[in-house]
Amino acid sequence: MNNEALIAVIEKEKAKLRTLEVKKATIEDKIKKCRGSIQKYELMQNNAMFTSFTSLLDNKGVSFEDILSALQCGDLLGLQEKIDSAISYE
Repeated sequence: MNNEALIAVIEKEKAKLRTLEVKKATIEDKIKKCRGSIQKYELMQNNAMFTSFTSLLDNKGVSFEDILSALQCGDLLGLQEKIDSAISYE
């Protein structure tokens, strides 16, 4: 190949590279948006589960805070007694 042919091939490859870099940036942007959507929907799902859980607990006379406190203190027996007493009142 002569010098002019090499210059033409180099320019053609550079143009191809620029096109691919633009496509890559577009795809990366779409991936970022998709990940954001997934995260948002997972948060919505977790919120729905938490709401159902706390509603179930409230119906049994136990709060979410009671469970957290029992876990932190290691007093699961006390929590069980509270649940049993709440159930026995029903």
